[in-house]
Amino acid sequence: MKLLKYIVTLFIVASTSLVAQEHAVSLLDSKLNQFFNIRDFCMSENGQEAFFSIQSPDGKISQIVSMIHENDEWSVPELMFFCDEYSYLEPFLTCDGKRLFFVSDMPNSSSKEGKRNFDIWYIERNAPGTV
Repeated sequence: MKLLKYIVTLFIVASTSLVAQEHAVSLLDSKLNQFFNIRDFCMSENGQEAFFSIQSPDGKISQIVSMIHENDEWSVPELMFFCDEYSYLEPFLTCDGKRLFFVSDMPNSSSKEGKRNFDIWYIERNAPGTV
């Protein structure tokens, strides 16, 4: 059993090393330095769109921002059209790029007065790069 664990571990380490050699790691963009707290990053399958949450230092304000990669350059980060006074976090883009899921404390049909819980929401996208 120990031999099997050793072989599996060796395989994982070797595979990871090969993948790391094939794909260089690089800085996304220095435009992100303007935000104090960035979290919940996701990227489109083709690497041309990036979505992430930005948050105030105290965590009371959370919004989702997007960037598009065109002509070898990343666009200026833009607040998603649905962001308002509620919190929006944890963007997740489906592989086909047609839905962007996120969590929010915005009210829904069953919301009551007082503290709201976070629910999972999504928007439909006509095509990658559009909403």
